[in-house]
Amino acid sequence: MRRVARAAPGIAILAAFAAPAAAQAPTAALEKWNEISSAAITGDTLLALDTETVQVRRRLPGDRMGPVEFTYFATALVRAPLAPGGRRFARGAFDTVLAIRNSVGSQSGARLMAGADGSTLTLPGAGGFAPPVVWCCTADGVEVVVESDGRDSAPRALAAGLDGTRVRMLLRAPDGSVALVSASPGALGRPDDVDASRTTAPFPGAPDGGLAAITDGVVAWTEDPASGVVRRGVPSDTGVTGVSDLRLGGRVLRLWAAPGTLVVLTRAGATARVHRIDTAGGTPRLVWRGTRLPRVAVGGGSVAVADGRRVLASRAGAVARVAQARGPVAAIAVDGDRVAWFERLVISRGGDRPARWTVARLGAVPR
Repeated sequence: MRRVARAAPGIAILAAFAAPAAAQAPTAALEKWNEISSAAITGDTLLALDTETVQVRRRLPGDRMGPVEFTYFATALVRAPLAPGGRRFARGAFDTVLAIRNSVGSQSGARLMAGADGSTLTLPGAGGFAPPVVWCCTADGVEVVVESDGRDSAPRALAAGLDGTRVRMLLRAPDGSVALVSASPGALGRPDDVDASRTTAPFPGAPDGGLAAITDGVVAWTEDPASGVVRRGVPSDTGVTGVSDLRLGGRVLRLWAAPGTLVVLTRAGATARVHRIDTAGGTPRLVWRGTRLPRVAVGGGSVAVADGRRVLASRAGAVARVAQARGPVAAIAVDGDRVAWFERLVISRGGDRPARWTVARLGAVPR
């Protein structure tokens, strides 16, 4: 069964339903080599965003492939259920929850936010157009398009997050001003109903995309990445209160947020640093440093870092080694004592062309 939700012109958003689970498996594989933009663990499920550019070719006589007829860009939310205990997969493959497609531009860099109740929020990357913000899913397995506007002058979503039952978004208008928009898609009777609870409030800053993050009771952002200053406050339907500044040093490259924890990636010279900020205390702690820009995840009070093929994680202090991946790590996710990562593997098939797979694995966060 497949349902189609409303979307902006040129953007299609599709929802799909899973097949029954098979036997438990040590890994789960995507038989493709697309960008894994973001990943998350929530409850008994591993989720990821699979982003790709698809060229559709004309089919010629003799079943030969001809020139490219058109190109579209897609981000799919995929999932693999976990077996009881969360240490193995319930089956060795992913299925698609929903797909966001457009013919306007790449969705590279899509971001995924997951709630403890299993709800998700997908914010596709966007170059030159306003991306939709998609919440998933109702009890019937249907997604809600929280924000979608196909006009050239449409406000663009810079960040989005789950704050209790509210979805909060930072939308930048063409004049550069930013608004804090809040909605409750989970309370709608039907996905296409008008959300009477939607509010718009002023926001005390103008961050760029990727330089803001939202979670329960916290919005964090930087307006001047080169200053190393991160601002944070408490979001509500009427605006942001209690704004304070944290000075980290270096240049701020990216922010992530999960209930109780902020994570900031900075760089000074040739050294990249990952800082953990517990929202209850507010004091930054350095948990990793290196020369490469790492993959980073936060969830359930834990922080995880993938440095090349090294997978590291911690519940509090500096991250410690979890595993050495067999291939480069494309994405990482963490939730309390569980960490998952996506490895790029080239699998030989004898005389045939080698297969390129992205394989997900699970590990335990060191105590």
